[in-house]
This record gives sequence, structure tokens and C-alpha cells, in this order.
Amino acid sequence: MSTRHLSVRNLSVRDRFVLRRAVAVVLLGFLPGWLPGVSSSWAQHTTASVTLDRSGTLWSPYLEWSVPNSSYSGNPFDVLATVTFTHSSGATHTTEMFYDGEATWKWRFTGTKVGTWTFSTSSSDAELDGLSGTVTIDPNPEEGSYGFVGKAGNKWVRDRGNSGAREPFIPQFRNAFEKSNSFDWSSAEIDALLDRWMGQEGFNGVLVFMAGYWVDVNAVGARFRNRDPDLRSFRILEEIITKVHARGGVVHIWYNGDCQRSQCVEAGFGAAGATKAGEQRLLRYIAARLGPLPGWIMGYGYDLQEFASPGELDGWADYLRARWGWSHLLGARDGTTEEVHYTFWSGADWHSRGGWFSGVGYETSVAAMDSDASHPHAFDERWWESRMSEAEQRRQLWTLAMAGGISAIWGAEGDYEKEPYDNPWWFKTYFRFWEGRLLQGMERCNELTDGYCLGDAGASSYVFYKEETDRIEVDLSGAGATLSAVAVDVKSSYAEQGPCVVTAEAHTWELPYTSDWAIAIGDFGGREASAPTGDHAICTILPVELTRFEAATDGRDVVLTWATASETNNAGFEVQQRAADQADFEVLHFVEGHGTTTEAQSYQVRLADVSPGRYTFRLKQVDFDGAFEYSPEVELLHEVAGTYEVEKAYPNPFRERTVLRVSVPQAQAVRVVLYDATGRQVRVLWNGFMLAHAVQEISFEARGLPGGMYFVHIQGERFQATEPVLLVR
Repeated sequence: MSTRHLSVRNLSVRDRFVLRRAVAVVLLGFLPGWLPGVSSSWAQHTTASVTLDRSGTLWSPYLEWSVPNSSYSGNPFDVLATVTFTHSSGATHTTEMFYDGEATWKWRFTGTKVGTWTFSTSSSDAELDGLSGTVTIDPNPEEGSYGFVGKAGNKWVRDRGNSGAREPFIPQFRNAFEKSNSFDWSSAEIDALLDRWMGQEGFNGVLVFMAGYWVDVNAVGARFRNRDPDLRSFRILEEIITKVHARGGVVHIWYNGDCQRSQCVEAGFGAAGATKAGEQRLLRYIAARLGPLPGWIMGYGYDLQEFASPGELDGWADYLRARWGWSHLLGARDGTTEEVHYTFWSGADWHSRGGWFSGVGYETSVAAMDSDASHPHAFDERWWESRMSEAEQRRQLWTLAMAGGISAIWGAEGDYEKEPYDNPWWFKTYFRFWEGRLLQGMERCNELTDGYCLGDAGASSYVFYKEETDRIEVDLSGAGATLSAVAVDVKSSYAEQGPCVVTAEAHTWELPYTSDWAIAIGDFGGREASAPTGDHAICTILPVELTRFEAATDGRDVVLTWATASETNNAGFEVQQRAADQADFEVLHFVEGHGTTTEAQSYQVRLADVSPGRYTFRLKQVDFDGAFEYSPEVELLHEVAGTYEVEKAYPNPFRERTVLRVSVPQAQAVRVVLYDATGRQVRVLWNGFMLAHAVQEISFEARGLPGGMYFVHIQGERFQATEPVLLVR
């Protein structure tokens, strides 16, 4: 008599689920009676949970399924299986499964509608064919959750909340996640860098450069070992995407770099345009694994005019768009000829411009915005500090916003421009100001002001912007109502001056001091109070006329002094301080004011035993009724004798080489950078750890440099110094 053995390995996935459920039913039927602590209700729950059914919430987090498939043959990345999700309304998303190592296939889903979805799989591989289930999508408990990035006319938009509304926004991307010949980023590194770029600096997007990393996490340009997707690279990239999305941001992926510099993944496959099996395999994998994830867009690379034809771009884009079940914007940066009208690739979802290495003016930005009303616009040349100073970048952000909403890519200095900005609050103030204030109906309205205006008359909402001013003219005679208003000094940490009210007429609004100002007037679809109460002050001038505010070092102490010419309803001053490594101000003291007086008054506060470093101080002047205004900010480099020593460079002047010596009282990281007379960074002379009281020689070799004045800038954790040196030729 022969014996027939049943092999679980030879069963399909669907039959394995049936078998497992049957075994569970048999075994769990015995458990409640004799296994202590196991109840029949637990057994029923466990039995019912053996299913492919899922539940989730709108937009995030995405759902994922995993099934084994040990009977496949050939390259596992070439095993094809599709999954079609169908909503009760008839809406569908079709995606592919993807191989995730160890004979495991997965698929993902992001709900774009609340309600019931059903799905079924189809494949020539029996173990992946015929699976089915139900997905229930509930409203997202986080009402402000974001979905996918899209376009509406020439504005960038994205899904937001449970209502299905698409909210305009301006994605600004921080140059990010680059290092030499590796895409190996740990979770701790990702978190720390996002804390800096999105937390401290406020950016709502990051740029991720992939190229050869798609297939080799340690690729050197296009010289990579694999021809298949590198699972480690994809796990890192999707971790970045999901963490950026959870913070309310967007990832801009560069598929390639510059092929002339061996930065193109396509070079490893022999041809572009999705014409080779290797690139088709990669594009299928991108569509299957990343397609269901919200919060990213993808550009083809840069300097494309040197190697990419429109036909190749069409092939690449068509192949992707035919395979992902959720839409993502695709773009291709044009050349460096600074053409306002984008003509490089007709299939682009946004118009991505190269050139303009040192920034772009307002009129050119307007011309770019108006060149095509059906596509969003971007300047994607990558502006970092070697091309634009930090202050120029801050103003450029506002220029692009006031032109109508143009995207760009930004960076500071250091390796791959990912070092922190010196003034991160400049950028964070910009992003905080625009949260919820960009409306789809906004148009330029400069005829209403002596500065710049972006407004939606139908929504009675306006943003005014003017640089280096202490007053701004606004004409709201057409508004037809009294509106709430706030003013923000965009060169300071975010703080709203107000709220106050402006009447529907033409008038001049006096601001407390000279700076770059942004003023928001109106309710912006509910963000601001649309019907100001009688408690709001009329927007005029500061109730206290501040004539002087200074900070000075006195030994280890810092002394703050200020004076007023007159005061009205002045309860007092809150003294606030921010250290160089802090994003926000902290409150130190409150000094009582003199109520209402026309006589000059003077004030002084001594801060005892302050650690050496760079500090910013400001006053918050508070009225008796609770209204308040901020003073201009005062910066102080607080240096205390004995905290560090920098010997003068010798020889100076010099011809070939000069040396200066640095010592610190406590072990710390020190960075020494050489700048030329224009402020351009020439090279890093030292970037490392100095031991306490050890003298470190810093050598400046002048080979290849022209004669002239240079500046050696030494930056420690609690000090900085600059030494001039003169190179003679």
C-alpha cells in the first residue's frame, strides 16, 4: 500500500490560507478547555484574523500585504502579478506586486476614498494569482493629513484632509541625503537630518539624488555591480519618503544625474527610454513599490540637454505612468540658456528650468509663471551658498512666492550643501507664514500697494510684502469690509504683530521699525478671524516709541540697554534671548514699563555669567490690554577672555604658506574655513575635534590662488573668530 504525502510547499498561497485557518479552527477548539489563560473569545479572534482583509485611514499610513512564493523560477524581479482595488463608487487603482527578498512578494495600497474597497490579484504564477480581500478606509483622525501631489493650473496642489479638497502650496526642496558613493543612511541619520531641515529650518520638501543607487546602494556613478533593484536602497528611500510625508513634506527624487559625469542609471542598461529589459525591470519596481506611497515627485535629472531626447523622456514616462496605480508628477530640467518659456519636454507635468545660477528677479519670475497657465513652475538649478548667500536665498523665497508660487531647490554649505544655515529661523518664518495662506484664486495685485501684493479679492484675502521699510501703502477700498491683519518681520523668528484691523480704504500702515515685512490681511478661507472684534487695535504704529536697543559684553555678563521717547499704555517689556543653536526665543525677564508718558525713559538688564557664544536678543513690548509688539533684534558675539586663543597668522603678508594656531579650553568640534574678499568660500582648512589646551596648527597653502585679501573664519561650539591674511603675488 503506497502512502501519499501532502506538501504544504506545493500549495498555492490561497490554499495555504485555507489550510492554516482549518488547522487553527481544530487546534483552537481544544485550547480554551485545557490551556490556562486562553479564552474562547481569543480563539475566535485569532481564527477570524487569518485573512487578507485590511482596514486603514485616508491617505496614510499605506497598507501592505506579504505572501510567500517559493515555487517561482527565473529572476524574481521579472515575476509579474497585478492587484486591482475597486471602490464601491467604481473608482479603481491597479498596481503590481514587488519582490522583497527571501521568496516574499508584497503589494501596497493607499486609500484615496473613504469606504469599502475590494481587491483581486492576477498572475501567471499560481501562488500569486486569485487572491482577494476587502479593505475598509475610514476618515483620517488627523484632519490635516496630506495625500498626493498634483497640479491645478499653474499652481502646485496636494490632497488634504477628509473632504477631498486639493490645497495649493509651494514646494521648496532642501538639497539632501547626498554623500560620496553611498546611499547608506541609518534611521537615526534620517531623523536627525529631517529634524534640522524640516524642523529647525522649516522646509516642506527635500531633494534625493538616486542615479546608480537604484540598483547599488554603494554605486560609484553609473559604475554599479547590479542590474536589479537594490532592496536596501529602496528601503532607505521609502523610509525617507514616509518620514518626510509624515512631517507634511514632499520628496523630489532625481532619477538620474548628468550622464556626461557618469551619473545615469540608464548607462548601466545600455540605452534610455525604457527600451532595455534592465531599465524596464527597474521602472516596474519603482511603480510597484513606491507608486502607492503619497508625497513624492520625480525629475529625470539635470543637464539633460546634453544626453536626453524628448523621445527617450516619453518612453521613460509612458512606461512608469502605465504601471503605477496612483499619479505622481514627472519633470525634466531644461538647459542652462535661461529661457523663460519652457519647451524642452512637452510631456512634463511641471516646467523645470535650469540656469539662473545666481538667482532670478521678480519680473523674470512673473514671466516664467505667466508663460504657461496649465503647468506649475520651478527653478531647479539648485541654489546654495556658493551661488547665493543665505540672505539672498531668503529674499529669493519671497520673490518666488509673490510672483505666484514657484518651486526651487536650496542648500547651505559644506559637503553636498547639507550643513545647517546660520539663520535657520529666516527660512522657518517663511514656511510658517504661508501655512494655509496660499489660495487657488490668488493673483498678483501690485496696483494695491507700493510693495508686492498677492491676493484673492473674492475671498477678501491679501498678502503684502515689502523690503527694507517701516511703512507700507495698501489700498483696500475695494474690499468692502473691515479685515483682520497681522504683520511678520521675515528677518526674525516667526512672530505676528497684531492682530489689528484695517478698514476698507486706502491708507499707509506704519510698521514698528525698518525690516523686510510680510502682511496678511483677511481670513484666508477661515485661517484668520474674518470679522474682527472691537477689541482689535487699528493698524497704525507702536504704542511705545523705542529709540535705542543695545547688547554688550561686560566680563562674563551681558548687559542689555534700551530707551523710549514716549510710551502709551505700556505694561512692560519681556526680554527674550535665542542662542545660535536654538530655533526659538526663550523668555529671560519681564521689566515693568511706565504706562503712558511723553518723557524719555531708559532701561537696563544685566544677564549674569552667560556662556560664550553668539546670541540674539529682542524685546516683547506688552500693553495693559494684552496687545504686544516686538522690537528689532540685536545680535551679540559674547566672547570671554580665556575661552579660546587664536594666534595671528605668521607670516602675514605671505607668498606661499602661512600658519595660525588655535587652542580651546574644552574639547570641542572646530571648523576653519577660508573665504576670499567677496565672501565666497574658498576651502575648508580644518573640520574636526580639538582637544582641550592642545595647540592646533592650521596651515594655509596658497598654491593656485590669486593674490589678495583672504579671511580665515574659525567656528567653535561656543566661539567664532576671523583673521585676515594677505596673499602677495
